[in-house]
Parts: sequence; C-alpha cells; structure tokens
Amino acid sequence: MKWLAWIVLAFILLVLFDRLLLGLEARGLIFYRRTRGVRGGAMYHAQELDSIFNPGMQHVQEAHVKHEQEEDESGDPLAPRNADRAT
Repeated sequence: MKWLAWIVLAFILLVLFDRLLLGLEARGLIFYRRTRGVRGGAMYHAQELDSIFNPGMQHVQEAHVKHEQEEDESGDPLAPRNADRAT
C-alpha cells in the first residue's frame, strides 16, 4: 500500500511540474509544449555530419554557407524560404 502512495505522490509532482513549465512558457521564458523555438540549427549540424561521412556533399554545405553570408552582407530583406519553389 505504501508504493501506491509513492506513485500518487510522483504523479501529483509531475503534474505540478508540468503546470510550472507551462506558466514559464506563458511568460515567454522558455519553449515547452505549446510554442516552438526557431528551427534550422539542427539541419546545419546534420549537413555538417553528412559532409564528414559523405565528402561529395561538402560542396553543398559550402555553397549554403556562402549564400547565407552573401544575403547577410547585401542588406536586402530576406526572401521567403519557399520563394524558389514552384507552386
């Protein structure tokens, strides 16, 4: 019977911790369940790993970095991500 009390207590603590994290997210302090952070960082690292294990793809990574640097230096507003795709 003592183990049941521990399970109930653990469940209550998890619910309270979840509510605390949701409250911090509502204040804009963290990204938790309802909002998403900025995407893109993981793809950069995945491409880096791909260029290590597949040297033929290294030129793709270099071209992507060069393109981003040119956009940053040009001062023009960024184009939408899907602008080059046909609809």
